[in-house]
Amino acid sequence: MNVTHAAFDSLFRPRPDCVELADGFWLFLQAAGDMGPSGEASGNRDTALRSVGVDPADFRMVRQVHSRTVIDWFRIPPIGDRSSGTIPYGDGIMFDRDSCWAGVTVADCMPVFVEHAESGTAAILHSGWKGTGIVADAIHGICSRLDTGPEQLRVVLGPAISVEAYAVPAERAEGYAAAFGDTAVVTRNGQWYLDLETANLGILRDIGVAHVRVVRSCTFSNAELGSYRRDGADRFVRMLAVAGPFRR
Repeated sequence: MNVTHAAFDSLFRPRPDCVELADGFWLFLQAAGDMGPSGEASGNRDTALRSVGVDPADFRMVRQVHSRTVIDWFRIPPIGDRSSGTIPYGDGIMFDRDSCWAGVTVADCMPVFVEHAESGTAAILHSGWKGTGIVADAIHGICSRLDTGPEQLRVVLGPAISVEAYAVPAERAEGYAAAFGDTAVVTRNGQWYLDLETANLGILRDIGVAHVRVVRSCTFSNAELGSYRRDGADRFVRMLAVAGPFRR
């Protein structure tokens, strides 16, 4: 598996409070403001989308619940359009990059993008400790739909809370290690820490993905990024990760 790393400070910025994690995969930073609960209308989110040329009417989002559920974009009505049904629960969207824009919010959890570049079939995912493994479900879904192999896909892992800052109870760490390997957990001075990046890279390696891009920056320690753990439930900022047709 070929893993490349991109320095956060070197990323292209479509505007000062937004970075491009990969072609057409963007993350709005803390300075862009809170993007609202997933699956609900947000004027701030609409403003941010329009600022980079995205029509909110073409935007899809699910109600995130820290799951491994990936939903097809055409089953999701645009935010604000309740006439065609309610916004479903899930943590990932499979979509056609030529048909719409899709997004998830993150604030310590990892934004993930999966793409079959030739067809434009893609998935955007919200992956925290509870939802680790959602990338495998998304890859299986894309491969099944296209009758292709995982080696034909590329995956981008965005900024998330680092292992140095992700202390958890021993019981949670033991369960995580059992599911994703001992290297996905670190012990230091009697405390347990989860490593989201290592867990996801292990999953991708086992599946057979050939190309992975990692944008490593700790949400807890980087003041530009929103962090639930750093700022607390009453003050944290939800960042919006979006993907759609590639354009500059």
